[in-house]
Amino acid sequence: MITFNSQLYRIVNYIDCSLEQKTDIFNLRNDPEMRKWAADTRELSLGEHLDFIEKLKGNNNKCYFAVYKDNVIVGSYNLHRVSGTTWERGIFSSPLVQGKGMTADWESLILSSLPRDTFKKIVAEVRINNPRSLRYHEKMGFIETGRDKDYVYYKKELD
Repeated sequence: MITFNSQLYRIVNYIDCSLEQKTDIFNLRNDPEMRKWAADTRELSLGEHLDFIEKLKGNNNKCYFAVYKDNVIVGSYNLHRVSGTTWERGIFSSPLVQGKGMTADWESLILSSLPRDTFKKIVAEVRINNPRSLRYHEKMGFIETGRDKDYVYYKKELD
Protein backbone atom coordinates (compact mmCIF):
# COMPACT_ATOMS: atom_id res chain seq x y z
CA MET A 1 0.00 0.00 0.00
CA ILE A 2 2.64 2.56 0.93
CA THR A 3 6.39 2.79 0.62
CA PHE A 4 8.08 6.06 1.44
CA ASN A 5 11.19 7.71 2.70
CA SER A 6 11.50 10.28 5.44
CA GLN A 7 14.65 12.10 6.47
CA LEU A 8 15.43 9.42 9.02
CA TYR A 9 13.62 6.24 7.98
CA ARG A 10 12.88 4.22 4.91
CA ILE A 11 9.63 2.32 5.22
CA VAL A 12 9.18 -0.42 2.66
CA ASN A 13 6.12 -2.54 2.00
CA TYR A 14 7.13 -6.20 2.39
CA ILE A 15 5.91 -6.99 -1.11
CA ASP A 16 8.29 -4.36 -2.52
CA CYS A 17 11.32 -5.60 -0.58
CA SER A 18 14.37 -7.08 -2.25
CA LEU A 19 15.40 -10.62 -1.32
CA GLU A 20 18.07 -9.12 0.94
CA GLN A 21 15.45 -7.02 2.74
CA LYS A 22 13.12 -10.00 3.08
CA THR A 23 16.02 -11.89 4.64
CA ASP A 24 16.64 -8.98 7.04
CA ILE A 25 12.99 -9.17 8.16
CA PHE A 26 13.23 -12.96 8.48
CA ASN A 27 16.36 -12.77 10.65
CA LEU A 28 14.89 -10.08 12.89
CA ARG A 29 11.55 -11.89 13.25
CA ASN A 30 13.32 -15.16 14.16
CA ASP A 31 15.57 -13.53 16.77
CA PRO A 32 14.69 -15.28 20.06
CA GLU A 33 14.23 -11.91 21.81
CA MET A 34 11.62 -10.96 19.19
CA ARG A 35 9.86 -14.32 18.95
CA LYS A 36 9.16 -14.60 22.66
CA TRP A 37 6.66 -11.69 22.42
CA ALA A 38 5.07 -12.70 19.11
CA ALA A 39 1.63 -14.25 18.77
CA ASP A 40 3.33 -17.11 16.89
CA THR A 41 6.51 -17.84 18.85
CA ARG A 42 7.82 -20.67 16.68
CA GLU A 43 10.90 -20.23 14.52
CA LEU A 44 9.95 -19.92 10.86
CA SER A 45 11.85 -21.31 7.90
CA LEU A 46 12.94 -18.89 5.19
CA GLY A 47 10.58 -20.68 2.80
CA GLU A 48 7.59 -20.10 5.11
CA HIS A 49 8.56 -16.45 5.42
CA LEU A 50 8.89 -15.92 1.67
CA ASP A 51 5.58 -17.74 1.04
CA PHE A 52 3.88 -15.48 3.58
CA ILE A 53 5.16 -12.37 1.82
CA GLU A 54 4.04 -13.72 -1.55
CA LYS A 55 0.50 -14.20 -0.18
CA LEU A 56 0.40 -10.52 0.84
CA LYS A 57 0.30 -9.48 -2.81
CA GLY A 58 -3.18 -8.28 -3.73
CA ASN A 59 -4.42 -8.57 -0.13
CA ASN A 60 -5.97 -5.21 0.79
CA ASN A 61 -6.69 -6.36 4.34
CA LYS A 62 -3.07 -6.70 5.42
CA CYS A 63 -0.17 -4.24 5.25
CA TYR A 64 3.36 -5.16 6.34
CA PHE A 65 6.27 -2.72 6.43
CA ALA A 66 9.98 -3.09 7.07
CA VAL A 67 11.57 -0.05 8.69
CA TYR A 68 15.16 0.92 7.91
CA LYS A 69 17.50 3.54 9.30
CA ASP A 70 20.84 4.01 7.57
CA ASN A 71 20.19 0.82 5.54
CA VAL A 72 19.85 -1.27 8.72
CA ILE A 73 16.52 -2.85 9.62
CA VAL A 74 15.22 -1.37 12.87
CA GLY A 75 11.73 -2.87 12.95
CA SER A 76 8.56 -4.12 11.36
CA TYR A 77 5.02 -2.79 11.41
CA ASN A 78 1.85 -4.50 10.27
CA LEU A 79 -1.83 -3.76 10.05
CA HIS A 80 -4.67 -6.28 9.60
CA ARG A 81 -8.16 -5.05 8.89
CA VAL A 82 -10.52 -6.08 11.69
CA SER A 83 -13.60 -4.47 10.14
CA GLY A 84 -14.36 -1.38 8.10
CA THR A 85 -11.83 1.25 9.14
CA THR A 86 -10.56 -0.59 12.25
CA TRP A 87 -7.16 -2.25 11.97
CA GLU A 88 -5.16 -4.41 14.38
CA ARG A 89 -1.53 -3.41 14.61
CA GLY A 90 1.54 -5.54 15.17
CA ILE A 91 4.97 -4.06 15.78
CA PHE A 92 8.46 -5.11 16.69
CA SER A 93 11.73 -3.23 17.03
CA SER A 94 15.25 -4.50 16.75
CA PRO A 95 16.88 -5.11 20.14
CA LEU A 96 19.61 -2.74 18.89
CA VAL A 97 17.23 0.25 18.98
CA GLN A 98 14.84 -0.60 21.81
CA GLY A 99 14.60 2.08 24.45
CA LYS A 100 16.03 4.82 22.20
CA GLY A 101 12.75 6.43 21.09
CA MET A 102 13.10 5.30 17.48
CA THR A 103 10.07 3.05 17.51
CA ALA A 104 7.79 5.89 18.58
CA ASP A 105 9.29 8.05 15.82
CA TRP A 106 8.67 5.61 13.01
CA GLU A 107 5.29 4.45 14.29
CA SER A 108 4.15 8.08 14.40
CA LEU A 109 5.45 8.55 10.87
CA ILE A 110 3.51 5.53 9.62
CA LEU A 111 0.30 6.46 11.43
CA SER A 112 0.42 10.02 10.11
CA SER A 113 0.78 8.74 6.55
CA LEU A 114 -2.25 6.42 6.58
CA PRO A 115 -5.31 7.63 4.64
CA ARG A 116 -8.02 8.47 7.19
CA ASP A 117 -10.86 7.26 4.98
CA THR A 118 -9.41 3.72 5.32
CA PHE A 119 -7.67 3.85 8.72
CA LYS A 120 -9.64 5.40 11.61
CA LYS A 121 -8.99 3.14 14.59
CA ILE A 122 -5.96 1.03 15.48
CA VAL A 123 -6.29 -1.78 18.02
CA ALA A 124 -3.53 -3.81 19.61
CA GLU A 125 -3.07 -6.63 22.05
CA VAL A 126 0.00 -6.86 24.25
CA ARG A 127 1.13 -9.76 26.37
CA ILE A 128 0.41 -8.88 29.98
CA ASN A 129 3.93 -9.97 30.97
CA ASN A 130 5.60 -7.48 28.59
CA PRO A 131 6.00 -4.32 30.70
CA ARG A 132 8.14 -2.51 28.10
CA SER A 133 5.41 -2.83 25.48
CA LEU A 134 2.67 -1.91 27.94
CA ARG A 135 4.52 1.34 28.82
CA TYR A 136 5.14 2.01 25.13
CA HIS A 137 1.44 1.76 24.25
CA GLU A 138 0.50 4.16 27.02
CA LYS A 139 3.21 6.58 25.86
CA MET A 140 1.86 6.39 22.30
CA GLY A 141 -1.66 7.33 23.38
CA PHE A 142 -3.30 3.93 23.14
CA ILE A 143 -6.25 3.53 25.54
CA GLU A 144 -6.71 0.27 27.41
CA THR A 145 -10.04 -1.34 26.53
CA GLY A 146 -9.75 -4.54 28.53
CA ARG A 147 -7.56 -7.40 29.64
CA ASP A 148 -7.60 -11.09 30.30
CA LYS A 149 -5.07 -13.43 31.87
CA ASP A 150 -2.75 -13.21 28.84
CA TYR A 151 -3.28 -9.85 27.11
CA VAL A 152 -4.01 -6.17 27.58
CA TYR A 153 -6.16 -4.76 24.76
CA TYR A 154 -5.72 -1.23 23.43
CA LYS A 155 -7.22 1.14 20.90
CA LYS A 156 -6.11 4.39 19.33
CA GLU A 157 -8.43 6.68 17.37
CA LEU A 158 -6.68 8.41 14.48
CA ASP A 159 -7.53 12.05 13.86
